[in-house]
Amino acid sequence: MNKPGYKQTSLGWIPEDWEVKRLEELCAIQQGVSKGRVIAIEDAITVPYMRVANVKDGEIDLTEVKEIMIHKDELSKYTLAEGDILITEGGDPDKLGRGGIWSDLIENCVFQNHLFRIRANSKTLSHFYLYNYFQGFRAKTYFLSCAKQTTGIASIN
Repeated sequence: MNKPGYKQTSLGWIPEDWEVKRLEELCAIQQGVSKGRVIAIEDAITVPYMRVANVKDGEIDLTEVKEIMIHKDELSKYTLAEGDILITEGGDPDKLGRGGIWSDLIENCVFQNHLFRIRANSKTLSHFYLYNYFQGFRAKTYFLSCAKQTTGIASIN
């Protein structure tokens, strides 16, 4: 059955001017900085960072923001920007992939390695749309299906 203005794809019917692409073609996906690394003091700076505890289901909680020491050259790699999506990489299965959208309220804030930062290419994908997709049933089911689970703790990579 042909629908005017739509085309059949591997995902089903979509508008003719849309394309099916992999997420990494539309976004930069990155894990954050690891804690506990040895860094020479002369090469280090101390900056605020987001932890798993800051990333609630649907919001970023700034009640308690801790600091971490990172190499000066890493700041641009790990700094959060307005509209970045943060999601958790592990925890209880029902909390896997929980997340929020960063609102750039803290300057030079970075994120830890148990979080993923997803930075959508704003010319091709709305970060609001993507965030809402991640919070939906289909994405949560996908996260659980590919998660590694040990003793009740699940993690995605």
